[in-house]
Amino acid sequence: MRKFAVIAFICFVLYSCNNSSEVTRVVYEPVDTSATNLLGRLKDSVNRVVNNMYGDMSAFVDTTVKDKSVNESKIRITFGNWLKKYKQIVDCAFVDEKGIMKYIEPGEYRSHEGADISKQEQMLRMWQTRKPVLSYLFLAVEGFYGIDMEYPVIIDSKLTGSYSLLIKPSVFLESILLPVVTPDIDDILVMESTGTIIWDIDANEVGRNVFTDTLYRNFPELIAAVRISLKQAQGGADYNFYDKTRLKVVPKTMWWVTLNYYGTEWKLFIVKEKKFL
Repeated sequence: MRKFAVIAFICFVLYSCNNSSEVTRVVYEPVDTSATNLLGRLKDSVNRVVNNMYGDMSAFVDTTVKDKSVNESKIRITFGNWLKKYKQIVDCAFVDEKGIMKYIEPGEYRSHEGADISKQEQMLRMWQTRKPVLSYLFLAVEGFYGIDMEYPVIIDSKLTGSYSLLIKPSVFLESILLPVVTPDIDDILVMESTGTIIWDIDANEVGRNVFTDTLYRNFPELIAAVRISLKQAQGGADYNFYDKTRLKVVPKTMWWVTLNYYGTEWKLFIVKEKKFL
């Protein structure tokens, strides 16, 4: 059991299990206003882009439903407009009711038309809920790890297919998060509820899972703190981890907020090295 020094805030203790051993964590309400205010602004920025993308898909679904048909020409024109509007999009696709990618833009990805993605987790979830979904990080048929935004097309109560936007989180999140990094910030990262890091200032940590990767194995306080973040919409915690040089271990503080898109949660963290007087 390890107790961390606490400065200027009232702490309470939560217990979290890691590798069948009990680890005591000190968790507190965030009081670093610069960090928490920045988290709020970043959350708003990411939400704005994601919600705009889903909003555009929703509007086009409404048009498709009104027409009571899937029109290839309209789809390709609309996809082209989306690609111009959102630089974060790698490709757009119409996926039919069987899970086959029927129409894809831009042209460089049309070779994947006809690919079957019916077994992908986000497709199964969308078919079950008949609602929009945001996928977890996965290996797309296009050959890279991406995140898929799916919006169902339901005509006369029948699921006719879906519109899909495939994004690279490295490109999407970097454009929003990297410009705000200041010298006092040790790290900014985004993590799925699975524990997989989908964006990090340190590109070497992207794709690693906090709960399973050997990089984090010797830091039970970090793992315990991350488990707590999955249970709390926002908060803060102390832990030890490598500094930027990876040559020594230093105390750190992290703060987080939660982003939720149709049931898929992302945790957005800001991390600073802990300074003692």
